[in-house]
Amino acid sequence: MHRPLVFVSHSSQNDDVISRLHDALEARLPCDLWVDHRDIGPGQDWDREIQEKLNACVAGVIGLSRQSIGSRPCRNEWWTLADLGKALYVVLLEPIAKEEYPWWLRTTQRVDLSADFDGGVEALAASLTAGAGEDAAPAALSSLVTARIEGWVAIRHLTQIPIRGRDRDLAEIARLLKEGITSLLHVGGAGKSRLAAEIMLTAEDVNGAIWHVCNEYSTPEDVLILLRQHFGLDVDTPRDDVLTRLRGHRRLVVLDNGESVAPEQRPEYAQLANMLAAMGARVLITSRVEWPGLSWGKAYTPETLAPEAAEQIVLDMARAANCPYDLAGLTRTVAEKARWHPRLIEWAVRRMTRTEPARVISDLAALKSPGAQEALTEMIGKTLEQMTAEEGPEYAAALSALAACRGGFTFEAAGHLLEADEDRLEQVLDTLQAWQFVRLHVRGGTAARYDIEAMVLAALDVDEQARRRHYLYYTALAGELDQLADATKYAQMDVETENFEAAFAWALSSGGVDDAHRLAVACSAFLANRGRFKQRMDWMLAVEGKLRGAPPEQADEALRGAVQLSLGVSYWTYAAIEERGPNLRRAIEAYEEALRYYRPETAPLDYAATQNNLGLACSDYAAIEERGPNLRRAIAAYQEAADTYEEQGFSDRAAQCLTGLANALYSLGQYSDALQVLEKVMAIYRRDDQARDDLAWALSSLGGVLEALGRLDEAVGAYTQALDLLPDTPPLLRNRAEACILARHLDAAEADLARAAALDGHEDSAYLWLRRAQIAIVRGDGALADAMLDEAIQRDTAFEVNYERALAAWLRGDMEAARSQLQAALADATPEYRARRRREMQQLLDEQPALRERAELLALLDEPES
Repeated sequence: MHRPLVFVSHSSQNDDVISRLHDALEARLPCDLWVDHRDIGPGQDWDREIQEKLNACVAGVIGLSRQSIGSRPCRNEWWTLADLGKALYVVLLEPIAKEEYPWWLRTTQRVDLSADFDGGVEALAASLTAGAGEDAAPAALSSLVTARIEGWVAIRHLTQIPIRGRDRDLAEIARLLKEGITSLLHVGGAGKSRLAAEIMLTAEDVNGAIWHVCNEYSTPEDVLILLRQHFGLDVDTPRDDVLTRLRGHRRLVVLDNGESVAPEQRPEYAQLANMLAAMGARVLITSRVEWPGLSWGKAYTPETLAPEAAEQIVLDMARAANCPYDLAGLTRTVAEKARWHPRLIEWAVRRMTRTEPARVISDLAALKSPGAQEALTEMIGKTLEQMTAEEGPEYAAALSALAACRGGFTFEAAGHLLEADEDRLEQVLDTLQAWQFVRLHVRGGTAARYDIEAMVLAALDVDEQARRRHYLYYTALAGELDQLADATKYAQMDVETENFEAAFAWALSSGGVDDAHRLAVACSAFLANRGRFKQRMDWMLAVEGKLRGAPPEQADEALRGAVQLSLGVSYWTYAAIEERGPNLRRAIEAYEEALRYYRPETAPLDYAATQNNLGLACSDYAAIEERGPNLRRAIAAYQEAADTYEEQGFSDRAAQCLTGLANALYSLGQYSDALQVLEKVMAIYRRDDQARDDLAWALSSLGGVLEALGRLDEAVGAYTQALDLLPDTPPLLRNRAEACILARHLDAAEADLARAAALDGHEDSAYLWLRRAQIAIVRGDGALADAMLDEAIQRDTAFEVNYERALAAWLRGDMEAARSQLQAALADATPEYRARRRREMQQLLDEQPALRERAELLALLDEPES
């Protein structure tokens, strides 16, 4: 009978202990352990044997030690096992510090042989026996989860109390998750988030978790932002590319607090949950309400705690809260009066750290509502009444004002909301903390932040005057950030995202259009820096929607123009991520609409800025369709913007518009006109000592124009001048290298390429291999060029190399391939492109005598466009 194979990966420096493990396990198992130093015979091919056994095994045992962690062959074996979907088990051969433990193995079952070899062998044998398909006791291996957990959630707080009486719940949730999206449904405070956290910590078949806390202002885009952070992707990575990362990387995605999602947002959340599940993620939703539209979704309601489990939770919580009273004889009473409800038990125990147990039990008994949510609301209400009676009504009023905040607040923000001096503010916050309505969190040892308990927020009526003060404070804060333009400050302000959203929602519903637009503009740079391009666009669309219904006296032409200008910018930036063509069209329409209200005689600077933005959008849109007409629209817009700025005395802004004009002229093939414009740009920048960087990039643009005109040595000179201003700038070095290749300064080109790669670390990029191929073509080596083009394509399958392939085939004498590749390169080519390529090929023909017999290839460049 065939016995399953288990592959053992280890460092050769651990052969002795692995041999001992092999001998101890093999007699106990219904499977064969394969160890290379025991099972590969003399003369056998080690690489082939290892590869065959990696493919054939049903599971992998990883011998973890400092030596194996540092071994590339070992890591390659581990990653191969994981990629092949094999079950993995870690055997710890020696103690490994947490910071040294491979992060991606932290969700994998492990056994510590260094602590108890015999016990560890028994546990591993039981687990491997179960994994081989035979009936066996559950494995005694532990799970270590310290993989990246994303999102604003107090995981530590959730898990500091041991979970009790939830074995059936956990098993059922784990089973349902394997079948599809699982919704964990119950009233508030029933421990849904605690169950989700336990699943996250104990799941045996996921490699990390992403935790998203929903709220009334959150959107599915927030989940994508977390996924980008989780996988280390750029903030502008398209959604489909983000979701694709989930394939082969099993992740648990927890969407917590789902009832807080606005009803109109739930279908979008459900759609994203469906996409995540389709990509292989395990999706767990905690909510008080079931979302519609979930594919393959199943709902589960946790069971009511058994009395014994609830009593044990009372003791667990008393220890965690450092309760001064001995509650051993009161556990049944506390649990019963709390209706076996975890959140009410927690509330009771925390109150007992400040109040005698008899009083707390009496408070619990007075909760009359039969429903858990009603009981929690009544609990908050009674606590508020008690605080007011003992401390005075001003503290409840302060809490009602602070409740305007979302996601917490700083001491400074609280001062603005309460209009209190520091001494009074400290007294208020101390009292609210004593009553457990407000909590202080200290992050990084210095950053203090307060938040209000979620259930308290749900029970409070927010002071409307405080909402206005909240809006003014966070609008000012966003404006300060915008002025700083400091990326590190933007990152630090992530914690204020919910406050910005709450302020915007209030302005949109209660303030004027101008208020909403002012905050949206102030937050614009912050939202873009944090990758929230869709949110920025949605805000501007909401402002525009409200503006359409506003009476004329509330929205003058200046405001209407400003809103359209802001909307155009939002569309333009979002086009880089989603629906490029449609969003560029929308941006152009918005800018043109703004120009209905901005006129040069009444708002010259706004008019010029809008024209410049229109030029940018038309230039980008020209790369998609109607190239000629859109470039001509861009040229007209840039020229109008530059003229207006010059008339107003803003020559630096005029120069920026003229640079865009030169680039558009270049794209249209009007090289001489572009040259004249750039000479004007450089004259402006040379008059300004502060414009050194701008002058360098203008010189770079000049180099490109000179290249297109065939003035190659002059182009190299322009790039050299740019590098004199900005030495060791990789893009400028690469630009000069490309010009040097055309000018046949090949040694200089190679030196520039090598220097650029060393500076930015792109020493094995597709771009670098392409340039090497071009150098090989100039040197007449078509075979070497083909090999280098192959290297480029391996690194970037989207790289366009048809033209270089054609030249390499031409050099090799393969005219059929040369013709085919050149025809592919010329598909949809502009006359300017054809003329430039013809000049380059003629130059190559003049330099390579062997090509003269194959000169007929040039005829393809003279054929009319199809």
